[in-house]
Amino acid sequence: MRQVQEFFGKLFDSSDWPPRWHCGRWTDFHGWLYIISDLLIWSAYFTIPFVILKYISKKQDVKFIRIYFLFAAFILACGSTHLLDAVSFWLPAYRFNALMRAITGILSWITVFYLVKFLPVAFSLKSQKELETEVTQREKAEEKINLLNAKLEQRILERTNELFELNTEQKRVIQEMEVLSMVAKETSNSVIIFDKSTRHASWVNEGFTRHTGYTEHDMHGKNPVSILEGAETDKHVLDMISGQIEKNLPYSCDLLIYTKSGETKWQFVSGQPIREHNGTVAKYFVIATDISERKRMEEERLATKIEGQKEVTRIVLETREIERNVLGRELHDNINQILASINLKLGYYLEEPENNIDVVKNCCEDLRHAIQETRNLSHDMVMPRFSERSLKEELKLLIENYSYKKVIQLELTGIDERDISSTIKETLFRIAQEQLSNIAKHANAGMIEMRLSNDTHLVTMVIHDNGVGFDVQQKRKGIGITNILSRVEPYNGTAEIMSMPGKGCTLFVTIPLAA
Repeated sequence: MRQVQEFFGKLFDSSDWPPRWHCGRWTDFHGWLYIISDLLIWSAYFTIPFVILKYISKKQDVKFIRIYFLFAAFILACGSTHLLDAVSFWLPAYRFNALMRAITGILSWITVFYLVKFLPVAFSLKSQKELETEVTQREKAEEKINLLNAKLEQRILERTNELFELNTEQKRVIQEMEVLSMVAKETSNSVIIFDKSTRHASWVNEGFTRHTGYTEHDMHGKNPVSILEGAETDKHVLDMISGQIEKNLPYSCDLLIYTKSGETKWQFVSGQPIREHNGTVAKYFVIATDISERKRMEEERLATKIEGQKEVTRIVLETREIERNVLGRELHDNINQILASINLKLGYYLEEPENNIDVVKNCCEDLRHAIQETRNLSHDMVMPRFSERSLKEELKLLIENYSYKKVIQLELTGIDERDISSTIKETLFRIAQEQLSNIAKHANAGMIEMRLSNDTHLVTMVIHDNGVGFDVQQKRKGIGITNILSRVEPYNGTAEIMSMPGKGCTLFVTIPLAA
């Protein structure tokens, strides 16, 4: 107990040990290598928890959040031990170092405990592919159910029509109810029969009670619409159903209903008129299938699609803004300056025309330069007319803007433009234009290769340079790369970039062609 008290009493006292520099035969190289290595490990360990916390703060409904915080605490504690090891070369606080190692050990085993506890749960979660497979299976199951319902409805209609041929009304009603009762027991869907004139329910099956919570006693003599409708029920759909009933016609539709507990459910409702022996309609037979899960998945797919469209729109707007900025800079910094220079020179000439004809000649040269710059800018900003020129010709004109600086090899022997639509040609031209611009600005490349080929089903473009390259993972979400991806996505195409620092860059683009 005395040792424990002494330990915590001298927790930060370093006088009992010499600094680590004086323990053993440390050389400067060996010692600083040890110190710098510990500091690098410490800095990395202290950065990882902040990355984890930043990820957690941006993502809602994070699963296994306790594991994240335990892992962050464990990493921080480990980093602290490395920091204290580096500090001990000057301040040998070994008691505090030992305490931090003990804390690290405890946190390590707590983390191990929770990893062992939660990892099986994490690995048991379904993957995206498994969820998509489950959705597909459910859709197929719904199709089978709908097919069975259609067959069931046909069977009901056939049996109902047979009832019209019975000799007495009493026998017809008895046999009809027997059939309907048999059908209702065989199906798990909701079944309800109501009177056409009063719209009051006369009978519901057990499936109706399971789905809505309302029993036959709750529904008898009441209007099903007034009980099942709610604030979000589509009134236009209810008006359509009422109109069909008034005309003695069948109906089918998707309808949002409210259960007895207040829960909302989507139902596919199909109603068929039940005719008397004289052909008049007295009742309606309604079958409802629960499609809430299908509706939920449709809404999720729609939300995902909308988010994707928003992202594409954002990229398009950013690209347009960049193009406007480029146009403005080119006009202001280049062409405007040339014209301003011409204005000054002509002003001087008008004041001093004697022996200054060279000033006019110089102005002519500047004007030709401004005209050429305007043409170059127009060529970059305006989409070529592929109805007048071929894609090959436009690509050759495009690389002329860069060939005076770099060696560009253009291979077009495998291209047949008759199979390529004008919109895809425009997309390929813009991608080539943007990639060449990126190479000119960033790659510092001396050689560029561009290959274009196609068959009747697919067109392929490959652009390779021998420039400085870059880390694809770090720049995967850059505007340039995202813009290229957004151009091919509307055609179900793909764009892949392969690059490494110092190894150049290769862009692969493929776009399917319409059969």
